[in-house]
Amino acid sequence: MESWYWSNSIDLSTGLEYQPAEREFLSVQIFIPIVSNVSRPKFSPSGDFNYIDNDLKFRMFGETKFFPENFSVNAIVTYQHPLIWNFNYQISYEFYYSFFDKPKEVDMYMNILRAGLFFCF
Repeated sequence: MESWYWSNSIDLSTGLEYQPAEREFLSVQIFIPIVSNVSRPKFSPSGDFNYIDNDLKFRMFGETKFFPENFSVNAIVTYQHPLIWNFNYQISYEFYYSFFDKPKEVDMYMNILRAGLFFCF
């Protein structure tokens, strides 16, 4: 049995950035889908299996949903600061949550922590 959640959306987004010094900033970005097209498999081991082609068929486009039927939120917090010479370090945290209830209820969470080194020229 295969499962997937495929969503294409038009988002409402906002961002705030605070820059206390040159090459230093703290930013927050939030994305919430207003209109989404969601594709998920049928709730059956053979629901999307094509017996003629002997293949599982993924559908890129499914049902069009409006907020809050396909509720999700993506938030990103980033901090960047000078390290030495022209190098900056950056730490970023991203949180993603999504909920969809067809054909069966599913809640998904994702946490990402990133760290990087940047050369500024």
